[in-house]
Amino acid sequence: MKKIISTISHNHLASHHLIQEATLMRNHNPVERFFALAPSRKRAIEAMCASCMGCTTNHLEEGFKNEIRNCSSHSCPLYLFRPYKKSENIPPQ
Repeated sequence: MKKIISTISHNHLASHHLIQEATLMRNHNPVERFFALAPSRKRAIEAMCASCMGCTTNHLEEGFKNEIRNCSSHSCPLYLFRPYKKSENIPPQ
């Protein structure tokens, strides 16, 4: 009986996580996504760049993706790794 309850509980949590992730993807606030989902390098970089442009967990700055694309902080350690770059801005490897 405990195994069944544990499985149901696990499935419920997994389902809740997928719903939560889908909702966050629709809203796409990188700062909120970083704190709500499992951390990753990609999410951390997206959140850092978005917060640099004025986004917070409660606020999504209008046009933040374009601002990140046109970032002029060349001395930032994340500059080469920033998200939302146009393909022609990506330096050759």
